[in-house]
Parts: sequence; structure tokens; C-alpha cells
Amino acid sequence: PGVSPVADGPVLPAPTVPTFPDVPPALDGPERRPPRRALLLGLGIGGGVLAAGGTVAAVVVRRRRRTSAGASSDGKSPGATASGAAQAVDRPTGADVKEGVLSWKTSPPESCSQALAAGDLVVGVGEGTLTAFDRHGTAAWTFDGRAAGLILAITRIPGRRAVLDGGLLYTGATRMAAVTEAGQPAVSTTTVLLAVDPATGKEVWRAETEGFRTAGVLQVLGVRAGRAYLFGLGDGTGKAAGGHVWAVDLAARRTAWFRGLDGYALFGALPPEGDRLLVGGEKTVQGLDRDGRTAWSRDTALAGFGAVGGRFLTVVDGVLSALDASTGEPVWTVPGVLPTTGGSGNAVAASEDGALLFCQLKDSDGGSSLGTLDAATGAVRRRTPLPREPDQGLPAVARLQCADGNVYRLGADAVLWALDPADGRPRWKFTGLRGTDPQNLSWTAGGGRVCLADRSAGTVASLFANGA
Repeated sequence: PGVSPVADGPVLPAPTVPTFPDVPPALDGPERRPPRRALLLGLGIGGGVLAAGGTVAAVVVRRRRRTSAGASSDGKSPGATASGAAQAVDRPTGADVKEGVLSWKTSPPESCSQALAAGDLVVGVGEGTLTAFDRHGTAAWTFDGRAAGLILAITRIPGRRAVLDGGLLYTGATRMAAVTEAGQPAVSTTTVLLAVDPATGKEVWRAETEGFRTAGVLQVLGVRAGRAYLFGLGDGTGKAAGGHVWAVDLAARRTAWFRGLDGYALFGALPPEGDRLLVGGEKTVQGLDRDGRTAWSRDTALAGFGAVGGRFLTVVDGVLSALDASTGEPVWTVPGVLPTTGGSGNAVAASEDGALLFCQLKDSDGGSSLGTLDAATGAVRRRTPLPREPDQGLPAVARLQCADGNVYRLGADAVLWALDPADGRPRWKFTGLRGTDPQNLSWTAGGGRVCLADRSAGTVASLFANGA
């Protein structure tokens, strides 16, 4: 009921007992693959409201190494001579940048795969529970999904599990029920969208993919124009290797459309403007229209993705492209952009008004600069050399977010930097997670805070956006 037909999707038979595919190895492996082949999880820029609004005073770093921080407005790589030979870059060390201070850190009974700010609370999402923490890190409420027969998240896979929009917290879940199939006991599963009151933890309503054979939720992509979008396991027919995209009408509290896929939906982007959706797997990316039909498709492996305005953003072989959402054709391109990998953060972050994009541009000395781009044209307005990261023996990648007047960057050594978007200079850094594999960290910026969930240590922590 409530399902809009999808002309180019699979024909769905009556629901029967689903199979439970193993998590694809590429989704669960360590961060050791070349970025171009990395399978990307997480959400595109601007894919729904992350947290309740808030403002924060900017912290000005009093001691500067230079007046210009090596910034260049011509888009050229710092340290390059006219012949292209590498020269030393006047690169800051970050040693004079103030240390950020945790508001609190706690070890909940269940490991969380995401934490996000919700007003005065921080909500952590685990496999069986939602737990809200107050300003002291003390549990304010707990929603027990297991008691309702629900699995809320696959905690070992990075990705967004919940978003805030319109005063409600939306999270995906899988409802499991015992059934009898051909005289044998079996398990039936249904993908669920839960709407929870973030102040009390009470369930407000739920929607289900009735009639489709699904086997779990990978992530909640976001909310736009009264619809929530989710990625999950199972193509609706019970095929073990398939995935799906599910659009839910929030007003009607029922399915707007369901699209089964031949492979897994590993990453996606939801432009805040327009009605298109970017969906990609290991080797294919496609744009879907408002009814879930394929508007365009191409065979490519992305190493970065997102959206700004009404355009998609992709990174392929170090080239950042802004794509027309209707046709998939590039509007502008910028070379020399660092890719990203699975986990929180992305290769590109958009300013809160959507006018600017931030990325990491490769420098000739092997380091990188924070690049500030015009979102409309791709013109490089500024590039500011960043402190060099320790050599991890892995390809350099970017992990960026933008919120509360900061550009956040998570390094390969798990040091979190808050940068001034006006000049790219560090405002503060937090080194308390140094040495942690960033693949095990989920971090969400917004609502005046940065919320951190360390799946390896089983902790949840919070910092204010001013680092104090």
C-alpha cells in the first residue's frame, strides 16, 4: 500500500521470507584500499538538517605564523616553480594552535555508530538502542529498540543512522518477526523508518516497507521537501546481493516509492534544491528523479561525492566535478582534489549558505591546502597550506564537514581541526583521539557542537564548536 510504481525497477512478487546477505567485505574492511576503489558510505552535503540550530562565537588564534598563511587566490599549487619543480611550502605546524576541550566523554552500555546534537542533548545510535546524553554526559533517556523487535544500526559500518528535521529524530531500523515458511520456522524482516521525539525518546510514529523483502538498513540519507530517504539491504525480491533506496512521505507516513537495485547503494547525495537523488555503488553512479526512476547513469568509481544547490558533486581520479542533476553532465571541474574514504566527513564540504565549497588540494611538496571554491563556477578563490600529517603509509584523503561557522577536518592521525572558513587558518585542534583509526570514528558537526562516536573504544564524546 502507498507504493508508487517504478517503471525501471524490479517487478516485486508477494513478500516471502528474506535471506540475510553478509555485509559486503568492502563495507566492513579497514581503511587500506586506494581511494578510487574505496566503497563510500555516508551522506552528501546538504542532505537534510543534521541538528538543531545554534550560533557560536568564533575563536581567534592570537599567534600566527604568517600574515598570509601561504594563501593563494590563483588556484596554483603552492611550492611549484614555473617549470613545475617542487619547492618548500611555508606550511604551518599547528603547534601554536590552542587545544580543544571535551565537554564530556562517556562509555554507554552499547557502542554507537553515530552521535548527533539534538538541542541540549546528544543522541547516540546503537544497534539496539537510542540513548540521549545531557550536558554532563549522563543518560537522559533510552529508547530500547530490541524490546520492540528492532535492529537500529549496523554499528561496524560507517554511515549516517539518524537525522533531525522538523523537531523529530528520524532513524532507520529493521523489524524482525518469527514466521513459518513451508512448515519450517523462519524470520521475516521489514525496513522501518522511526520518528522519535528527541526530547523524550518516545516513538511518535513509524513507516514500514510492507510488501518488500528487505534485510537491513545501511543509512538514512536525509530529509528533503517532506520526504525521508534511506539506503538498505535487499532489493525487495529477496535477492541476496541487492540493495534498495526507500523514499518515505513524512506527512502520509507511508512509502512514496521503493527502488530495488542490482547492487548495493553504498553512497548518495541529496541536493537541498530540486528533486533529484544521487545513488552509487562500487562501479556505477546514477541520478534518480522524484519517482525513483533513473534519469541518467554512468559506469565509474567515485572517490568523493556530495551536493550543493541543485547540483551533484563527484570526485573521480582527483577531479572534482559539479554535475547537472538532471543530465549528469559536468558544469565545471577542478583538478588536484584529494579523495575521501568510508567514514564520516567527505572530500568536499559546502558552506552553510551554499555559496562556497571547501576541499583539500594537493600541493607539490606532498602536503595539501584547504581550497575555497566558488560553488557556482568552481573558481579557486583561496588555498591555504595545512599542517602536514604524519606518514601513515596510506594515500592522503580528505575528511571535511562545515557547520557553525567552522570548516572541520579530521586527519589521518584522528586529530580534529576547526578552521576559519574566511582564511583557512586553524582556530583550535583536538588531539585526544590521536592514533585512533579514523575508520572507527563517526563525527557529526552541527547544533553548536561536534559529536564523536568511537566504535573501537565504545565511547561517545562532545565538544562545543568554539573548542572551549
